[in-house]
Amino acid sequence: MIRSTRTDHVEQHPDEFFAALFGSPDHMLAWHPHFVAMAPLTPGPMGPGARYRVTSTKIGELVVEVSDYVPGVHYKAGGSTSLGRMDHEYRLSPEGSGTRIEQTAYFSAQGWRVLLAPLHLLIARKSVGLQVAAYRSYLGSDAGLAALAGER
Repeated sequence: MIRSTRTDHVEQHPDEFFAALFGSPDHMLAWHPHFVAMAPLTPGPMGPGARYRVTSTKIGELVVEVSDYVPGVHYKAGGSTSLGRMDHEYRLSPEGSGTRIEQTAYFSAQGWRVLLAPLHLLIARKSVGLQVAAYRSYLGSDAGLAALAGER
């Protein structure tokens, strides 16, 4: 398995940051750099076991399942593509007046695709960096500020 981790800090409280980014599919679509559509495949709110059909500008359609969802603390979700499985994990903790974010992208492949490991590592690193830039931009936008204020 290939892993790329990046640590960041934002001024928002962990609960605010979590709700703004992961509180609903609409929030995720507003900031995620590649997701253009998310259709629920399971009833109920976003949480452990929730599944979504996601349309990504980079990899097309895939099913994403939320595996861990602890508001203000931890979010992890992932799905499989023809190349392998990709998961993204966010661990949040209070840091000063804001939040320390540890984001990790995991990629695993099987069969001959494991030979592409160096390429997958580059993709994972780029994905983590793009997500940091995207959520930082979103948090400063009108939509992000509304999400931080608890508005839809």
